[in-house]
Amino acid sequence: MKPFHACLRGIRCFGLTGVLCALVVRAEVIDIRSHGAVGDGRTPNTAAIQAAIDAASRAGGGVVVVPPGVFLTGSIELRSQVTLRIEEGALLQGLGPVEGAYPVQPVTPSPRLELAAAFAAGASPPQVAALIFARGQRNIAVEGSGVVDGNGAAFPVSGIRPSIICFIQCENVRVEGVTTRSSAFWTQHYVQCTRVRIDRVRVHSHLPDRNNDGIDLVECHQVRLTDSVIIADDDAICLKSNLSPRHGTRDILVENCTVYGRKSAFKIGTESLGPFENITVRNLTAYGTRGVNLYSVDGAQIRNVLIENVVIRDGYAALLVHVGDRLLFGRDEISGPKAPGGISNVTIRNVDVTMAAKSFREILVAHGVTLFGPVHDQVMPVADNFISGLKDHQVSNVTLENITLRGLPGGGARTDIIDRVPENSSRYPLHGMFGRLPAWALYIRNANNVWIDNLVVDAVTPDARPALLSDGVERLRLGFTANAGGEFTVIERKSSPRQAP
Repeated sequence: MKPFHACLRGIRCFGLTGVLCALVVRAEVIDIRSHGAVGDGRTPNTAAIQAAIDAASRAGGGVVVVPPGVFLTGSIELRSQVTLRIEEGALLQGLGPVEGAYPVQPVTPSPRLELAAAFAAGASPPQVAALIFARGQRNIAVEGSGVVDGNGAAFPVSGIRPSIICFIQCENVRVEGVTTRSSAFWTQHYVQCTRVRIDRVRVHSHLPDRNNDGIDLVECHQVRLTDSVIIADDDAICLKSNLSPRHGTRDILVENCTVYGRKSAFKIGTESLGPFENITVRNLTAYGTRGVNLYSVDGAQIRNVLIENVVIRDGYAALLVHVGDRLLFGRDEISGPKAPGGISNVTIRNVDVTMAAKSFREILVAHGVTLFGPVHDQVMPVADNFISGLKDHQVSNVTLENITLRGLPGGGARTDIIDRVPENSSRYPLHGMFGRLPAWALYIRNANNVWIDNLVVDAVTPDARPALLSDGVERLRLGFTANAGGEFTVIERKSSPRQAP
């Protein structure tokens, strides 16, 4: 369904697999200064801003305006039918780690002991904090051309730190136009929200060692993320499941976005408890990053993924697809899956990648990105690309079309064509997890029905390894392939060798 707009007695609708409807309430506009807020950059305004939101809520809804100025605040909570409008020239500045400024909230209303057990094993924390928070609200929005600054550099690098936005179990959510920057943790965090529209936002969170993801969608349904710029020290756009093996993440569209990242440009996982279905990424431009990462390591089924029209410059990987059996939520004390999941029905097409070993700082400076604090300057070496399943839990029905990979490092020797690639199936998945692979462009293992057409690659230095090597792949079909620097060599090993431990 194509996006559509219709107005009927205050109702605005957008098409997204289903329909996203955001209520536009005809109500008064409330300036936060009318409740005592002072935009002098010194006065804490948490109570005044919350009072304006509560007044709008009592009136049945409305628009709460942050006018030009610098307004310091701790955590505020949005209410149903309320829009927070941050005007051009307005800066909503987060307080630092002041006691009581950011109440810690459980991710679920009744936190389960198993969430704490999963956290102890390496999952995301079962508690959150946020500068702008909402739980169980409907028809809420954050809009405008202003800036929300999380003051992330003021926080320690450990413990529970506030996101800028965290909405939990909300419906009909709209975030439009605003800049969110310098988060102390994940920048925008949406948990089990339904009908979410994120449009024309700018995320600017490059602080090192603070898990500065750009936008995290945890078990959300019917989400449309469009026309946005995301600068993230960690994963730029990330889909996760860590609460329910059934709720899942469904009907997600990411379109016309540009990312600058030190880790993944687009990622499913790593936490992968419930299913991921009907995921589309289209017209994505990335600078730096390790490209597109699809991980099912905690029992999830990932199905029906379309990724198309992707440009990556100065990347250090392009495609990492992996089924593993970490099973973080399948331990004895946690009621998650006890067996690995799978990945199926994936189409990736029209992808143009240029690799380079550069630092995040180097990439941001080269593109004229304004820096708000420190940036990692570690050079990220270029890594091998892989599609890797398990013998009894394969990656299946994969199409790769019109893929160009330039600037691969090469330099491998014949001794690198090892018989047994380590499986490392219970490890945290990421680039380099298998060591040097026996193929210099793409390694495929334990997969079924893989179609590759118009794959063009080149290496900086000659490489004795094949461009493509497959282990235990059923029905591997190759169309046009080319090596710009010579012959495109392929080795197919029909049975997957016994894996090294």
